Amino acid sequence: MKKLILCSSLILLSACGKRNIELDVKGVIPDQEHTKVINTVAYMFDNYFVHDKGVDGSAEVRKINNTFAKELFYNKIEEVFFRQKDFHTQFIKPTKCFSVGVHIKNLSFDIADENGRKKIVVSSLNSSKDSHNIINSNNFSAYYDALAQLQVGDVITEINDVNVLQALKNIEPISFGANKDAKQLSAVNYLLYRDGAIHSFPNEVEYILTIEREQKKITIPTIVFSKVGCENDKQGNSLFSDNSEEERPKKPSLDFLKNAYHPMAEIENEEDKKYEFKVEENFTYLKIPTFSLKSNKDYKKQVDTILFDIDTKLSNPKIDTIVIDVRNNGGGFAGYSDNLAKLFYDKKSKYPFYPMEFRLKNTKGNKELVNKFLAYGMNEFRNIESEYKLWQKDLEEATQKGKTYTEPRAITQDFELIETYSSNFTKANGKNIIVLTNAKCYSACDLFVAIMKDQNLATKIVGETKLTGGGGANVLRWKDLVERNFVDKLPDNTDLSFAWRDMHSRVKNGTAHRKIEGKGTQVDCVIPKTIADIKEKTESLNSNYIQKVISAVLEDRCK
Repeated sequence: MKKLILCSSLILLSACGKRNIELDVKGVIPDQEHTKVINTVAYMFDNYFVHDKGVDGSAEVRKINNTFAKELFYNKIEEVFFRQKDFHTQFIKPTKCFSVGVHIKNLSFDIADENGRKKIVVSSLNSSKDSHNIINSNNFSAYYDALAQLQVGDVITEINDVNVLQALKNIEPISFGANKDAKQLSAVNYLLYRDGAIHSFPNEVEYILTIEREQKKITIPTIVFSKVGCENDKQGNSLFSDNSEEERPKKPSLDFLKNAYHPMAEIENEEDKKYEFKVEENFTYLKIPTFSLKSNKDYKKQVDTILFDIDTKLSNPKIDTIVIDVRNNGGGFAGYSDNLAKLFYDKKSKYPFYPMEFRLKNTKGNKELVNKFLAYGMNEFRNIESEYKLWQKDLEEATQKGKTYTEPRAITQDFELIETYSSNFTKANGKNIIVLTNAKCYSACDLFVAIMKDQNLATKIVGETKLTGGGGANVLRWKDLVERNFVDKLPDNTDLSFAWRDMHSRVKNGTAHRKIEGKGTQVDCVIPKTIADIKEKTESLNSNYIQKVISAVLEDRCK
């Protein structure tokens, strides 16, 4: 088969006077390759995909015409995934090494509330000229000159003469989100930007922004970018693999099975992964931007180090209030989230601490996959044998009882729960524990917020939005399974991710479960950001926004 070479086939046609971006991917996919994609995706939906979203993904994908050209074929596959409304479950197209539009690292937006009216506001801006990842350099100067005309806090009223709120609504069909809040915040990211891994490219070669300030119009040309780290990705490195040759185990580990994360939230800069801890008088601000870690290797030790630092700082008797900020946290290791929540658990409680529990769909494919995990990891990776024998038993019991799903079970085992710390900084000891979240809090972040609320560990859950992201699952990437020879590789360097085990949080003192997927966790009170808050930045203990949050809780106005 003729290989699809995107670097030479990605063509920007504005130089010829045409106003669209096209991919030269003409031709029909050979039957055997087409069949492999169809069968693989259908098998995944039938056997592994844990949610029931009211859309039969297997049936839908089998309806796709086998005579479609490559681009149209992959777009149709992608549409089936979009209809699942699940950030965890995505089809990664051959164009994954490219993004088009105005890069979100150069320009991003947020939603402000001004007297009950929604505003789309410039939240971050970087107009420093850097051509490192830009492919169509003809527009390089014009692109950055346009960005330099904007200011953080600018209110966008129109995009290409379309009301910005209507433009936001128009983009929602290609935005992921399990609930309304999550879908809207996702759409904000894609107002001017398309990720080639999951989106079709836009027709526009420029965006004309109308801003409220003097009703000024600014024209920004769209840019084609290559994505950082794509070459490593093409070589088959797992997102969660340790890429150090010296430290890599003889076989890739199975620790990726502990992940609960938004699969496209790949953090390129390790500096972004650091948590922030700030103290002023009797107040503390803890920012957790991600529950991902530098690598899978010895992640319990990494979590132990983080918790020791936090626990030590909280031991200061003068501190009586903490704000734990998990806004925009796309998830990571379930064990990190479980253990952070446990740090605020009162050992004197008459109820045990419950890590988040998950369940599997009872299918032949899952039984075979669990057996493969057992055979692969037995006697080589810690407690794989004991853990997956339990999942094996759960599937057998579900079959005997005629159940569609297994009973919920924790994926953070008892030995992974860190007993050294369960600080005295607890609600029971009169401390004020405020969790600050939004609809971009997803997966392992959803896990953390749910435990803090459902097990009554937080004083109040405060949100920029009414709900967290509602991404309640442990996610697998196909390439992780390929790397371990569990499944065959997909054609054209495509990939997919899927929700494998769904989350169920213990409620009513452990006597019942609450499903996280779709809804997330409802906050105790919503405190939306204003334009002034966005201009000031809110990731600071001294910011007006954080002070508003603290005051609302301490003055008992968060209801």
